[in-house]
Amino acid sequence: MSGHKSTYTIDVVADSAAEAIAIAAEALPRDAKVVNQEAIAGGGNVWRVTLRYTGGSRRGGEMPG
Repeated sequence: MSGHKSTYTIDVVADSAAEAIAIAAEALPRDAKVVNQEAIAGGGNVWRVTLRYTGGSRRGGEMPG
């Protein structure tokens, strides 16, 4: 699915915007390519991170079998 873009937004506790983006990116599929990233400071060390990426669906939600 080249060209298809997905967006992932999450609140992350981190010391910097760069760290928050790195933490959020761990939830993306391994083949994801981030095409846009934004981290907005909230209260304390909380950052709202939005990643726009191409690649497969986001990992998560699977129950261990």
